[in-house]
Amino acid sequence: MIVSPVVAFLLTQVLGQYSLLTFLVEVFGIYAFAAYWVIKSQEIKETDAELRAIQGKLTRRVTPRAAVNEVKVVPSTEPPV
Repeated sequence: MIVSPVVAFLLTQVLGQYSLLTFLVEVFGIYAFAAYWVIKSQEIKETDAELRAIQGKLTRRVTPRAAVNEVKVVPSTEPPV
């Protein structure tokens, strides 16, 4: 999806004209985007994530981080540079 426009641009610059190959690369990019859109839409539909977000029913899991004094410092075995 991201690579397709870049490849199409490079093909146009290298070939010096718009060719069938450039067109096919762009078509591939469009189909890749369409497939992504369909998959994400189905995922949202199955999980009801959008509806739950609107209703404020989504919860966020936050894992606590280690405090600065809980971090273990290991001395380096390499000599200083």
